[in-house]
Amino acid sequence: MTGNIKGDDGDNGSSGSSGTDGTSGTNGANMAEISINPIPHTLEISEFINNGNSWRDAFVVVPPAFDGWFIIGWTAAFGESWVTPNVTFTVQVREQLASGTTAQSASKTRNYVHTGVNRYDGGSFSNPIEIDQGDTINVAYLGNDGIIVGNTGESPRGYTITLTVVETVPQA
Repeated sequence: MTGNIKGDDGDNGSSGSSGTDGTSGTNGANMAEISINPIPHTLEISEFINNGNSWRDAFVVVPPAFDGWFIIGWTAAFGESWVTPNVTFTVQVREQLASGTTAQSASKTRNYVHTGVNRYDGGSFSNPIEIDQGDTINVAYLGNDGIIVGNTGESPRGYTITLTVVETVPQA
C-alpha cells in the first residue's frame, strides 16, 4: 500500500533571537513663559503715565532656572480698549552687573509691532535675546513720552505681555 500517511507532529523549535532596539527619540526643547502686566486692564495708559508712572515700573527678574535661556517670542494684549494704528513696543533687558547691582540702562532690546485694530497680537524675534540670572525685563512704549494715542485721540486701556523663553534656540 502506497500513499500519504501522516505521522505525529514534532516538537516546537526554540524561539528566535530578539531584534535590535530602536533609536532613542530626541528630547523636546525646554520652554517657559514669563508674563509682565505693565498697565492694569481698565486703566487708561495716558492716565497711568500722567500720574508719574513709567512703563518700566512693571518688571520681572530672571531666576536661576532661566540663566542662559533665550527670549524667542511674545504674545501681548491691550486691556479694555485698544487703538487703530500699529504700535511699536520694546522689550528691554537690564543686565545684572558683577557688583550685584542691575544696570539702569537697557543693554539688550528688541522691538516688536503690535498690529493696529487687534486687541491681541504675537510674534517671534528673528534675533533671540539671551537672558541671565539676575537680569530684569520690562516692556516699554518709547514714543510720545510713553502715551499711546489712537487715530481719533482715544487712549487705550491696559496692556500685558507674555514672553516665550527657551533653553536652546531652535535651529532653522
